Amino acid sequence: MIEERRTVAEKEQEKYVMKVKLKSSILIDFQKRDFLILYQAKNTFDIFRSRLRKMDKREEKQKWDDRHWTQKDLSQVRIDLLQMSI
Repeated sequence: MIEERRTVAEKEQEKYVMKVKLKSSILIDFQKRDFLILYQAKNTFDIFRSRLRKMDKREEKQKWDDRHWTQKDLSQVRIDLLQMSI
């Protein structure tokens, strides 16, 4: 009878431990998922920001290249004329 009670108590304890493990594993899964979502959002934002920086650099370079010939050095004007003739 004591052994039966012990086995019932052990079974109840095993059930409790399994429930706790299940809850903690579910919590860990949610935390992993949330972390992945945040990481992906941060990564997407970083990619977007780097693309904007590249676009800004391109625009600056284009503005620099599109200057009027009077604002350019003579050597640069010659290079531009050579490129246009090709």
